[in-house]
Order: sequence, then C-alpha cells, then structure tokens
Amino acid sequence: MLKLNRAFRGIEKTTDVLSFPLLDEGVSPPQGQYFLIGDIVVNIHLAVRMGRIEDILLELLVHGLLHLVGFDHEKSVIEDIKMKKAAEDMINAIKKLDNKS
Repeated sequence: MLKLNRAFRGIEKTTDVLSFPLLDEGVSPPQGQYFLIGDIVVNIHLAVRMGRIEDILLELLVHGLLHLVGFDHEKSVIEDIKMKKAAEDMINAIKKLDNKS
C-alpha cells in the first residue's frame, strides 16, 4: 500500500484503502449495460489490526466504492460530511439486508 500510495498519489505513507476509477472524471458511464467502474485495493494487514475484520472490510469497501462514484472527502469539510453520511447509509442498508437472510 505504501508503494501504491507513493506511485499514484505522491504520498509517502501507507493507507487503508485506495480506489482507481476506470472512467475519467466527468465521463458518463455507458447506459443500459454493465461496466466496470474501477478497482478498490484494501490494506488487509491494517484492517486486521483495526478490529473486527468483517466490519472493517465493509467500511473500507464502501469508502472505496464511494470514491469510485465521485465522493471525495478531501475536497472540503462539506464533502467529508456528505461522504460520511453516504457511507453510514450504505453500511446500514447492507447490514439490514444481511439480517434478512
């Protein structure tokens, strides 16, 4: 993760999750068909150290997915709040679905 963060973001430290969108910003996805939106790389070693692996992985995957669909918590405090709310809503919806099975 350190190497990826250095190479793609120019940041000289490790991180918990990185997202790599396949569509350029402002490009609309193809309509009416399936398509790849990007890749999410999760730092499993860090996730294990952070606590319950299932919960941490869910949080990191949701965080990465939100970046792929355009959220960016680093832009401003407002964007950070929007992203945290979207993550909370998505995690709650997934957990609700999981409880129904």
